[in-house]
This record gives sequence, structure tokens and C-alpha cells, in this order.
Amino acid sequence: MRVFDAHCGACDEVLQHRAWSPWPGVRRTLKRIVRAALLTLLVAGVPTAVFLHRYAKQADVRPWKLGARIDALASEQPPDWQQVRVLSRQLVDLRPRSARGWYMLALSGRRLGYDPRLAISEAREALRLSPQMGEAHLFVAVELAALGRYEEARMHAARATEWSPAPAATWRLAGELELARARPDIERALANFEEARLRGYESVELEVRCALLRQRSVGVVAPERYPPELTVALQRAQDALAASDADDAPGGLYEWFAAELALAEGRPSEAERLVTQGLSVAARDGPGAIVRARLFVTKGWLEITREPGAAAAAAFRAAIAADADPEIVGGVTEILVSSGREDVARE
Repeated sequence: MRVFDAHCGACDEVLQHRAWSPWPGVRRTLKRIVRAALLTLLVAGVPTAVFLHRYAKQADVRPWKLGARIDALASEQPPDWQQVRVLSRQLVDLRPRSARGWYMLALSGRRLGYDPRLAISEAREALRLSPQMGEAHLFVAVELAALGRYEEARMHAARATEWSPAPAATWRLAGELELARARPDIERALANFEEARLRGYESVELEVRCALLRQRSVGVVAPERYPPELTVALQRAQDALAASDADDAPGGLYEWFAAELALAEGRPSEAERLVTQGLSVAARDGPGAIVRARLFVTKGWLEITREPGAAAAAAFRAAIAADADPEIVGGVTEILVSSGREDVARE
């Protein structure tokens, strides 16, 4: 029997041949496509699903989310500095050029008691990435000053004052570091202190220092010849002292202020009496220690105007022993240099 026979040769039955159709070929093709798709899904789909799952789990460690979490943790009371450091490390690992990440890494490390040199290096990395980052300049200035590297600290403090939202304490620090120099720029220190006061830094001691620095910039003149700005500054300092209590003004601060004025106005006997009175009430530790040291500096200045000798040297040594703050060391050095005793100043 052939395919094209119309009847069966054996029984003469009419043969019903199946009509031609493309379906069998299509079905085979579809089966191959389905098998290929299933194999592709098995080979590539499972790893893709695992990756997407991990990405979804780690979505909260994206750089922008990490930055927000770090700022939130740092603003808590008290801040969770350990977690801040962990997240800051993740941030700089994900985005090595994140200046904010490096700064928060330095800040959290210092708050946790890590080596200040490590914190300074991390903050400097932030400054390398963002040279105008005022808060990092302020951080480095404070840490360098604590290590005794005052000249470097002064330069960073000056850069920090260029930061538009710089807090008032930044200007106070810049003024203090300027006074820590052997030959301070009195006008610059005064400008920094005045800026701190104008920006809202309220302190009896700041008012006193502004008045005395302004008096030093004017020089030795009779009180009736004081310029108006000095008269206003002195009155403001006196009012602040009169309205202060023991917490605002440590013992001896008023006596030091009055003694400095008396010495500048040519009343050495009155200055000596006030220094003696101030030393009797100034504390030997805490906030009063630096006031005690300032009184000894004033005493040394008083002695050196009479006769440079052992009495002045003893007063200066007592000042540094009371508080070796850079302001005190710088003040002693300035007096010795201005009086021609540079050999003693170098010692």
C-alpha cells in the first residue's frame, strides 16, 4: 500500500489519509523553547534571585541612608558613638570620597577615646576631600591644641572661622590660640573675641578679656582720655562681673581684671594689693587655676617693671606651675621678650 492509494489493496476500503498540517513542527519547536527557558531560569534565575534578595536586605546600607542614620544617631542624647563609628566605617568603605563619612569617623573615634592622632588623620582626609569643611577644621584645631601644636591649630581655627554657620565658640578658640603665640596679634585676638560675643557667646571671662585686650591695644593713657569703645568695653566687663555668681566668675577674676587696669593706668601699689587679694581667693584647680596663673603673670609684670630679677622670675614660674595653658606661657613669653629678656623667654 502506498501513501497515495485511495483504496486498501487487501479489503478495498477507502483510505482516509491525514491532512498535512504544520502543527507537529510548531509543537516540537515550542517544546524546545520551553525546555531552553526552564534551563535558563535554572542556571541564571536562581543566582539572580539570590542577588536581589541580598540587595533588598542591604537596602538600608545605601550611602544616602547611612548618612541619615549617622546624623540621627549623633544627635541623640546621649549619642551612640559606637554605632556611629561602625556606620561611618561602612560609609567610607562604600564611598571612599565621602568627606562627611571621614569626619564622622574621626569625631566618633575621639568620643570613644581613640588615639587623637588617628582622629586627626581621619579628619584631615575629610579636609583633603572637602577643604572648606569648617567643622573638620574646628575639630582638627581643638585636637592639635590639646597636643600642644598651637601654630597648626591656629591655622585650622582661622579656616574654621570662614565656615558660614561657624558657632561662636570657634571665634573664641581662634582668639585664644592667637594669644598663645609668643608675639600675639592683639588686634586679631580682640576681633575674634568680639565676633564670638556678637555671635552669642556669653561669658563673664570673655567680657573681661575683651576689655583688657582693648585696653592693651590703646596703651597707657589716663582714664579720662580713654576712647569711647574702651570705656564701653570696661563698663560692660564691670557689669558682667557685678551680675555674676561663683559659677560664672571664678574667685580672683575680678581682682585680676582690676589689677590689670590699675597696672596699665600707672597705679602699681593698687595693682599689687589686688593681686595679693586675688591669690588669696583664687582656686588652685578647676576653672580657678587659670585665673590664679593670670594673677601670677600680672605679679611678674609688676615686678619686672620695677626691676627684672628673681622676684619676677619666681612669679612667672609660679604662673606656669599653676596652669601651663598656652595663654599663660604665651603671656609670660611676651612680657619677657618685650622687656628685653629673650634669653629667659627661650628657657
